Amino acid sequence: MKTTKILSERGRAARSLITACAALVALALPGASFADTWYVSPDGDNGAAGTEAAPWRTIQHAVGEAQAGDTVVLLPGDYGADQGTTNTTVSGYTSANRVFIDKPLTVIGRDGRDKTRIVGAWDTAEHTDLPWGFGPNAVRCVWIANTASGTRLEGITFKDGSVPVWNVQGNDIGGGGGVLVYANSTTATIFDCAFIDCQAFNGGGLCHSKQDTNVKAVRCLFKRCRGSKFGTAMRGGSAYNCVFDDNGRTRFKNGEQKVVGAQMGNSGTEGAMSYPQYVVNCTFVNNDNYAIGTAVTTMRIYNCVFANNGFVNASTGAKTARAFSTSATYANCVSDISTITANNCTYVAFTTSAEVYSPFDGDYRLVAGASSLTSGSATYLDNIPEEFRDTDFCGNARTTDGTVYCGAVQDVADAAASGVAIGYTADGDWYLDGEKLEIRSRTWKAEEGWPKPRHVKFVPVDGKALVRFSIGGSGGSTVWPLRDDSAWFVSSKAGQVQTVAATTTSNIFYADPVNGSDETGDGSEENPYKTLNKAVKKTTVNFVVRAKAGDYNEGGENYAGITNRVVVPQTLAGILRVVAVDGPEATFITGASATSGDTTHGTGPDAVRCIAVASTNAYYAAFQGFTIRDGRTDGATTSDAGMKTFGAAMYNSGSDAATSSLGTAYLLDCVVTNCSGRRGGAITGGSSIRCKFHSCASYNGGGGVLRFCDAVSSFFTNCGGSSQPFGPGANGYNCTLVANTMDSVYKGSYGTGYIYNCVTGERSGTYADINADATDANVKNTLYARLPNLSTATFTTAVQENPLKLVDSESGDYRLASDSAGLYLAST
Repeated sequence: MKTTKILSERGRAARSLITACAALVALALPGASFADTWYVSPDGDNGAAGTEAAPWRTIQHAVGEAQAGDTVVLLPGDYGADQGTTNTTVSGYTSANRVFIDKPLTVIGRDGRDKTRIVGAWDTAEHTDLPWGFGPNAVRCVWIANTASGTRLEGITFKDGSVPVWNVQGNDIGGGGGVLVYANSTTATIFDCAFIDCQAFNGGGLCHSKQDTNVKAVRCLFKRCRGSKFGTAMRGGSAYNCVFDDNGRTRFKNGEQKVVGAQMGNSGTEGAMSYPQYVVNCTFVNNDNYAIGTAVTTMRIYNCVFANNGFVNASTGAKTARAFSTSATYANCVSDISTITANNCTYVAFTTSAEVYSPFDGDYRLVAGASSLTSGSATYLDNIPEEFRDTDFCGNARTTDGTVYCGAVQDVADAAASGVAIGYTADGDWYLDGEKLEIRSRTWKAEEGWPKPRHVKFVPVDGKALVRFSIGGSGGSTVWPLRDDSAWFVSSKAGQVQTVAATTTSNIFYADPVNGSDETGDGSEENPYKTLNKAVKKTTVNFVVRAKAGDYNEGGENYAGITNRVVVPQTLAGILRVVAVDGPEATFITGASATSGDTTHGTGPDAVRCIAVASTNAYYAAFQGFTIRDGRTDGATTSDAGMKTFGAAMYNSGSDAATSSLGTAYLLDCVVTNCSGRRGGAITGGSSIRCKFHSCASYNGGGGVLRFCDAVSSFFTNCGGSSQPFGPGANGYNCTLVANTMDSVYKGSYGTGYIYNCVTGERSGTYADINADATDANVKNTLYARLPNLSTATFTTAVQENPLKLVDSESGDYRLASDSAGLYLAST
């Protein structure tokens, strides 16, 4: 059972007991004065009595009716726009607030912060001189005036609070989108509260004018808060047993960042903290930029955990790890930043040892065996006010075995989970598992357990097109989307996060083999080109070509001694994605057999290859959703044969047998059929992802159907000719090879092929499904049917099942049957 409830049952019970005991003590004291308790409900009536049975409707009405020292109890619900707003009367400032507290009160959410929310508002108009959400229509959640010193807020979530300006200017102040505690001498306690999606110039969630112990944030959650300069989540005061998760910088609507901010503190240039302040037993995870900005020596940081904090590049999602400056006084902390090793602090490489269980679904427990379990010190608990010292972020009692854990949660999980983060973009809408996401900077979604795939889709705005996804963080990479601009993501490691960002472009061109024209077309949807070859030369930067249905079987261009239907030029200096909008059932790229040479196999000097990618500049070209058919190469065997004999479906000149380079070309979601050449019969160079290969062949032993090519989640049947489907330098990952004419993988002097997590069987003829001399080095976690001479094979991570148990191979359903061997053979 997780311990991440906003107020655990134990915590609530303890609090109720403490309240009851305090009441009994008060009754026993001679001359004790009694404060009144008033009740508010979103369904109440300001003309009622203000009792629990007849509550008032607005919090502001209760504040006006209450006397200093009274308690205002909020019944469950959202206190949002229908509560109205009030403007401040302090020093002429005119900020709109849901609540303005001008006397010392205790305001409590009766059922805890998960049930009680004060909801502000972001300004939905776009102001070119302000970050997104700032403006005259913004509404802060709560302003605590200097006349309200001693106020306590408890069990409340402050959500969507924002401010008019990103600096102090005119008649306004840009602090505390959630709660602003005004004036240096004002004291306040914020207990068991949450700050969600709040933003401001100073302290996006909570702001105090001075960093000292006058304002205490205790057992609070700061999540997805934004700041322009002085603390993205919190500025001023002290934090005890708090969690800071996924807080970051404010941005303009176009994604441009507005000044640097840290999660806590005062940042003049890049997150600097100043003035005395305690941060004790807090957890900082997934925050953008520094967890705590550059600090001065009066800062005290004790028993804290820092994981996966750092600057995130808005366009790539890549993260530069950051924690805090070494100028502060800190001790007994654990971080993934190596510079923390001074002052009795511990550095942990979280890429291999996750400390925090699953911040992606709000579970901040530590992982069993984590360094954080033994790195804390009870000495620093004395810095926490005594009334808050014995319980953690969840309201649970601290451990009693003498050990003090680092971080806000004093509990342990058995293993780490992971998650997917969606990067900010102003070019469209994100969907996660079918749910549209409201993106402000980054939105984190739960992933319970690991690994668990998440379905992410990006829908660009009009005039934009998705090129591909990028993934930052540990093990960063790129992902080509499906034809509908969606993709499935699984975090690469337990305890880690994948931050998904979208690369978009406004360079969109069209081709139509039926209604287009290369002579009069301009590449627009209304006036498309006829050939893909014309479209792919439209520009050199990031662009998308949308191919209408039909057969692209005309035209061509000579490249390296042979005609090709499409040649992506060497001048490409960006990412090209060519998408068949109606899919492989209706859209074809068709080559042609030679009229001379090896007429039996169609190879010869006048053959036509389907695609050539000439770019070798580390830029990428992808063709998606086509049927690529009838491609041929020259069949010459002379010493000058060279590139004209490689890759009848696609050849990428960036591939290199000498360096084992795969090149930069991709086939995605394609059907490749009846293509053959002398070497690398179907593809040489590049990668194949989610493709089906049928009746493709190489007619030079050792050439392979694929040569120096990665095939991922692809399918091969009736392929081979005189060589293996996976030829020299070709690798298969999670592929199925059934009923081919040759064994699956080449092993020889030209670059051994490898297959991992594959199924291979029902091979025609009398030969093996895998080469008899292959070993674990080139066959791993693979299910196979036949392998003669088993004594020479050492497949310790492969399983034999002869015959393969397939659902219905006669009708082409080559899925493994439910009782087949190898169902769980694959390895991540």
